[in-house]
Amino acid sequence: MPNAPSSLAVPRSGLHRVEVDLAPVTPIFCGGASQQLSEWRLSSLKGQLRFWYRAWNAAASHPFSGMEAWREDAVFGGAGLFGEPSLADSNAGQCPFLMELAPRREETREFSFSAASPGLKYLAFPLRDSRPGHRFLVPGRQATVTVRMIFPRPGRVTFEGLRGLLASWWLFAHLGALGFRARRGFGSIALTGWRTNWADAEDAMSSLPLPATAHDGLAYTRALRAGLNVLSGWLPESHRWPRQNRHPSMGAAAGVVVTPMPRSGSMDWMGILSTIGDELKAFRKEIAERERRHKEGASARVTLGLPMNTTLERHSPQWLPWRRRRSTASAGKRHASPVHIRLARAGGEWVPCWVFLDGPVPGLDRYRVVLVGGRDSKDPSPVSAAGNAGMQLRERLQGYADASWIPFEMGAPR
Repeated sequence: MPNAPSSLAVPRSGLHRVEVDLAPVTPIFCGGASQQLSEWRLSSLKGQLRFWYRAWNAAASHPFSGMEAWREDAVFGGAGLFGEPSLADSNAGQCPFLMELAPRREETREFSFSAASPGLKYLAFPLRDSRPGHRFLVPGRQATVTVRMIFPRPGRVTFEGLRGLLASWWLFAHLGALGFRARRGFGSIALTGWRTNWADAEDAMSSLPLPATAHDGLAYTRALRAGLNVLSGWLPESHRWPRQNRHPSMGAAAGVVVTPMPRSGSMDWMGILSTIGDELKAFRKEIAERERRHKEGASARVTLGLPMNTTLERHSPQWLPWRRRRSTASAGKRHASPVHIRLARAGGEWVPCWVFLDGPVPGLDRYRVVLVGGRDSKDPSPVSAAGNAGMQLRERLQGYADASWIPFEMGAPR
């Protein structure tokens, strides 16, 4: 369903508002039921904001006493925490803000998989069967879109909730992505500017740097680190690690490896993604060759989120959550990749950012091998910590020139 027209919005005069400027850095495949349509969608943006709000402060999703000012449903609305009306906050209900897109011109193009380079094909592999091809939002500063947030009743949003909302925008723009293949470099965006007529919001916004305005890749890295430090400092002492409010995907070991590419200004997004795809493909082949050489019992490649039906010797084991192994043993499930690739630009340089989530890993956390047909393996051969391909990839990236590891650690002691 297309976005609602702006004529349905309430009158804006005298209302508190926040405006955010977003520029696509790589193609965005974001549409509805039709794959031949790509557009900015408010529902997708709001979903990203909720995810990053939880990542910033996972405690906001728990019904702890004294947490009312931070609660997710108080900021985004809801019928009750975890679907339980009995846990609903007295202020929960309709979302306290409205969102709309400023008038814009969206340029789309069709993605040609057959004409793509091998590295780009590797990252865009599911698009190979698209007939006709998926359309994408063309990247570039000229494609900047402005998202308006209007607060008819600003009193419903606490100061803590307002900060969390701004933290969500900042984290989404610098660590997240939008649309199809967002884990593999597509859908990267840049926060190029924001403004408000709300004094509380203006104070918070002025304390956060905008890495997209940095003059080169190293300055981008410093600004990204500084922004994460600011967001961590916004959380109270009681929200710090380790606690039962640990986010399932953004635990204490989450972070980002920033690998600036000096003198890359002459390359376009296709060249950069192709280079990254070639590197990732070569890394995967190295792991496969090492496993064949040493005859390891379980493939470390599954820790990168590769298909679960990897063939090992004479069997086709699948990595499945322990509780679900009986009911889904033959369903051919996948484990989503904990490594997200996103691109940024700073002063004409490309800045690849490799976001490493911290969540359950097949073979390491509550997972075991289950053979197709539901029979348990006599020897599950779990992946050892040394065989975690994600950790191996992180170590390799950190060896690049000018590479920096920036821990996520929201609320962690500094």
